[in-house]
Parts: sequence; C-alpha cells; structure tokens
Amino acid sequence: MADAGAAVSARSIDCMALIDWFRREIAKTQLERPARPGITAFGELEWVVFEREKLLELVNAKCAGLGMPAVNMDAVMQVENLACGHIDYTSKLALGAAELVLAN
Repeated sequence: MADAGAAVSARSIDCMALIDWFRREIAKTQLERPARPGITAFGELEWVVFEREKLLELVNAKCAGLGMPAVNMDAVMQVENLACGHIDYTSKLALGAAELVLAN
C-alpha cells in the first residue's frame, strides 16, 4: 500500500487557486517581454523562449512542492501550442499548466 502522505492527491488541491496562481505568474513574466526583443540562434523570439522556460520552472516548482515528479519541456510545449491563438492566451496557458500539475 502506498504511503498516503507521500504525494498530494489532485482532489485535495484547490484547482481554481492553482489556475489563478499560474495566471498571475504568467502575467508577471509577460511584463518582461520588452526586455527580450531579439531572436535566438534557432530563430525563435527571445521572449517566447524565456516564457516557455519560466513556465517549465513554475510547473516543476509546484510539482516539487506537492511531492510530484517533474514534467519535461515537451509537456510544456504541448500546453503552449494548445494556448496559441486562443482569445485569452494567458488563461488558457494557466489552465494547461495547472493540468500538468494535476495530471502528474
């Protein structure tokens, strides 16, 4: 039998609070876009790469705090791709980030 205290059940997490937390953190990160106007050596906008890396860091910090395994960049990129073109990109990205934590 698994140790009941080893990891937090997704049911015990306040999902809306988690989504709101991600939305606030993502919005803070987006404020830094003007500081990253360039293009990377791989042809990507610097701010896009920065925000993707920051989202990975945020998701994995939440996972670690809940005793869950880390996610990889591919998972974050899938969430990012789902949010692209959405009328409310930030909210869709926050929802996807929360889903990564809860599904982990």
